[in-house]
Amino acid sequence: PPPPPPLDPCAKAKAGAQNATNISKTAAYGSGKTLVNNASADGNEHSVAFDKDGNGNIIPPTTVSTGGETNTTTLMDNNTVATLHNHPNPNQPPSAGDVYDLINSNIGLNNYEAHPNFTTKYVVVGNTTYALIITDRVAAQSFVTTYSPIQIGNNSPDFPSTVFDDYQDVLDGVLNNQELNEEALAYVLDKYNSGIALLKEDANGNFNKL
Repeated sequence: PPPPPPLDPCAKAKAGAQNATNISKTAAYGSGKTLVNNASADGNEHSVAFDKDGNGNIIPPTTVSTGGETNTTTLMDNNTVATLHNHPNPNQPPSAGDVYDLINSNIGLNNYEAHPNFTTKYVVVGNTTYALIITDRVAAQSFVTTYSPIQIGNNSPDFPSTVFDDYQDVLDGVLNNQELNEEALAYVLDKYNSGIALLKEDANGNFNKL
């Protein structure tokens, strides 16, 4: 008999999307997001980490990490389940660098320390909040091994040419457009079975897969 059809990417992301929504509705998340938004007035990226305590509660972040115009490094530990950072460019949703950072930090690849509880990366872009979530660790590890990032100068890591070309096809020459960039990222994450889903917060504060 033929093999069963692959699981719908939306179905795989459902539990992760609910988890992202649950975290985002905690007081700790609100506190962390306020810290990042206030710090972002300097035009740089800033980030916080959200940990769970022994009772499974999300606790407020204690520090804000400050980076540059296109990057920041978040301080995490074994209790970290999510991070949040801002993008100063109002047209730049989560990037390829954000995708690779989430995978590497979760699994412990490419000299990253493994944080298996870290599955959700929030990205604030102007008035829009996105989330990248891991839906399949095995697929994510396979993706980052097969489609290793390329590094050009001090820029954020980017997709290799095969994935990058498909991303650019969606943009169709229009670079500085938030909606086209989010569509392009969601498209390649699904096409290449990345084990990662891109979510976007709706007007009711719920995160849904793009």
